[in-house]
Amino acid sequence: ERAVFLLREAFDYDYDEIAAIVHKRPDNCRQIFARARKHLARDRPHEPPRSPAPHDVAREFMEAIITRDRGRLESLLAADVVFYSDGGGQVPAAINPILGPERVARFLLGVTRKQDPAIVTEPALINGQLGFVSWLGDAPYAATVLEFDGAVIRRLHSVRNPEKLTALRRTIAG
Repeated sequence: ERAVFLLREAFDYDYDEIAAIVHKRPDNCRQIFARARKHLARDRPHEPPRSPAPHDVAREFMEAIITRDRGRLESLLAADVVFYSDGGGQVPAAINPILGPERVARFLLGVTRKQDPAIVTEPALINGQLGFVSWLGDAPYAATVLEFDGAVIRRLHSVRNPEKLTALRRTIAG
């Protein structure tokens, strides 16, 4: 069955050529090929459910922070998630990388609980990657880039260093 299938499917042999190689009649080879194709179709694993698109994960991530849903937030973070922060020594930021979903979620919820209520965070493409920019008035407050691994966030890179945020400009859609 395998030989007939490969000769026909992969090498495009006609049934007369296959029959000569496997020492069967052409009509038998036709039947063998049909049977092999049915077996493959039956044994083919079903397509796994699709992972949510990164945009959907990013939106859910933001909703979890806004609603302060720690469990939901942790579920969106990879088991080996790492949060990096850059304050440039000028503004408060995490000195060391924060590792693991529990610690990253706790840190993010703690920071957002304490932040100025005038800060507005919006989804953004930053250097071609999904993320968020937080604004205090028209001034950029922070930029965070998300790195995805399927349906979870593997890395977060947050920049609060004012010198590195000068290139950001707020745009109004419409």
